[in-house]
Amino acid sequence: MRLSAATVFFATLFLIAALARQSFAYKNDALLSEDFEDLSADGWEMSNASNWRVEQDYGDYSLHQWNTRINAEDESLNEYAIYSQKTFSTVTFTAAVRTAENIEANPEADFGLIFNYQDQNNFYYVSFNAKENETVLLLRHFGEEQILARCATPQIDHPYYFTVSVKSDNGKIQVTAHDIMIFEYFDDTFVRGKIGVGTKDDAAYFDDLVVCELREPSCDYYEDFNRNVLNGWTAFNPERWSTSFKDYASYVLYLNTGSYKSPGGSQLGEAIIIDNLHGSEFTFECDMKSLEWYDNVDADLAMVFCYYDPYNYYAAIFHRGENMTKLVRIKNGVSTTLDSYQPGTLTDLAWHHAKVEAHGSNYKVFLDGKLILQKWDNQLQSGKFGVGSLNDAGYFDNICISGEGLLRENITLASPNGGESLVSGTIKTISWFSEGLINNVALEYTTDDGQSWTPIISSTANNNSFAWTVPSINSQNCRVRVKDIDGRPKDASNGLFAIRMAGAITVLTPNGGETLEGGGLYNITWESSNTSGLVDIEYTINGGASWALIAEDAPDDGVYEWRLPDYYSNNCKIRITDVIGAPSDESDGWFTLQQQRGRIQVQSPNGGEVLAADSDHTITWTSSQTSGQVNIAFSADSGATWTAVAQNVVDSGRFEWRVPYSPSQQCKIRIADVDGAPVDESDASFTIFDEADIVLIRAAAPDSRVSAGSDVWLSVQIGSDEKPVNDLFGVSFTLN
Repeated sequence: MRLSAATVFFATLFLIAALARQSFAYKNDALLSEDFEDLSADGWEMSNASNWRVEQDYGDYSLHQWNTRINAEDESLNEYAIYSQKTFSTVTFTAAVRTAENIEANPEADFGLIFNYQDQNNFYYVSFNAKENETVLLLRHFGEEQILARCATPQIDHPYYFTVSVKSDNGKIQVTAHDIMIFEYFDDTFVRGKIGVGTKDDAAYFDDLVVCELREPSCDYYEDFNRNVLNGWTAFNPERWSTSFKDYASYVLYLNTGSYKSPGGSQLGEAIIIDNLHGSEFTFECDMKSLEWYDNVDADLAMVFCYYDPYNYYAAIFHRGENMTKLVRIKNGVSTTLDSYQPGTLTDLAWHHAKVEAHGSNYKVFLDGKLILQKWDNQLQSGKFGVGSLNDAGYFDNICISGEGLLRENITLASPNGGESLVSGTIKTISWFSEGLINNVALEYTTDDGQSWTPIISSTANNNSFAWTVPSINSQNCRVRVKDIDGRPKDASNGLFAIRMAGAITVLTPNGGETLEGGGLYNITWESSNTSGLVDIEYTINGGASWALIAEDAPDDGVYEWRLPDYYSNNCKIRITDVIGAPSDESDGWFTLQQQRGRIQVQSPNGGEVLAADSDHTITWTSSQTSGQVNIAFSADSGATWTAVAQNVVDSGRFEWRVPYSPSQQCKIRIADVDGAPVDESDASFTIFDEADIVLIRAAAPDSRVSAGSDVWLSVQIGSDEKPVNDLFGVSFTLN
């Protein structure tokens, strides 16, 4: 049979309208659901009952305000129908509505929704209009109207059904039309009341009126997409996913195309994953609806769990084909069917409730409350959650995940976190803290405060630190970012830090070849440029195998007075480093540290003394840096030969000595550290005499050094061959 063009045109319009209204069936229990299919408007009170009737429109029944010649006494609302059987609070009210006006002939066509209705003088009303700036949200309070918000864009631009809705939540009002939120306003004049529909002075059809309660879900994780954003989700192909106001009074997650293919087997061709949540013991629920027409016998939608990456996860696939609804494991890209269900599922265009329970590696899959799949499998024991499909379009909503085994993924960058000044070429440890992450992480940096990011490493172990070689750039606007390799969670430096090109430090002294004696003071000197202003100074005595700190955070002024350590080494160097890690320099060559020399100095007898043989004399000396014990020796021949006086004597600085019977005018004392050094001896000779050789003479004549009549003791050699002495210092004397 050949169809006329007009027949085809009107059949097409009928199909469009039918498809639009098909999507309005509510997916959960509603406080009110009115589709007028009983051909009755029982429970509704009309302002003028003669202007309202239930009649067929596009093959379905609707509530029709048919009068196009209304006397518009009120500027906003003249004809209305109120559902009188119940009052509502904290609800979403949605309806499928179309104008019955010719928009070209009536460019100000309108209709609207009434909510929190108290009486004809107290209610809210949102009026949708075909004219610019005429769509308004208004409050009527004690008969006085106040426009709360106005939309510049015309909302009625065709004669077909589309969805409008109002959410009223304790004063928070949200109005949507054509999948777009057009008003968001707060006014708590009325927080509960009745609902209704109406028009200023035009004809319109109202159908599929649904009121559903806003309930707080009892879930550890819940997402209803009503924020109209997809933050916290990562898709295989983000352009295929959106939040779309296509159904009911709330946004849904929309897989918007079936123009893609599965990689093969039962691997999903498209999926979107929650970024920051994973678990092993859980209950995972969601509502889903296929958007594939009935002739697509292979239509499917899926729930994803224990997800690690696109090649490792479990999926519960709900499929229209027989034996095609499956629980599958994808591991290393290989698909394994764990269980299957013989009847087809998602065989209509309605919403369905799906659930996965995981307990001890035992997985159960439910659809609309019925257990359809079950299997124990421990190949993938923990992971993330998501939804997807082999290759079809669909809606998902009300994602609810609960369980004691859930872990929320989180990551926090610790360093560099702002305020640092890093030098090109140095090593900076990037550090972070994380919880719940099962993947590797990626690191990147920015030099333009986040306008663009440069990879540091695309994948590294999540061990909370990474040694980063600071790049060769100059910038004050730097940040570092760490993130899960699948993109979320992520965190960046809280504040900006700087990267600058490396400066220079040159050690001047000691720079090699010097010999320095321990215990003294020595000036370390250097030259520098483009440093932070503070340096650390170190030295080594073992050829650089280890370094000891001399000074930390010393001013970079080119000189530092160093108290030399008392070591001996000929493999010594100085190293000077900017406190931020670079620049740095060390002595060009090795210098020598000499241990501080010990000292002994004989005090007595130290030359010129005259000591009687076999008398007592205290030998005294001073010392420093000795072993603590000394050896004492005596010489009667000016040091040609030495005789031990005492060995291993405590280095106390004094020793009681019995002067030996060694008469001589060439005597000396020597004191030496038992280690051999230091050592010292009398500066000059002293005399030892024998008292038996002493005579007493009396001066016979005065002399400048001897008084007349004074006694003078002399030592003479008795029995020698020498001529007898009878003169001393020019003084004549006689032996008594």
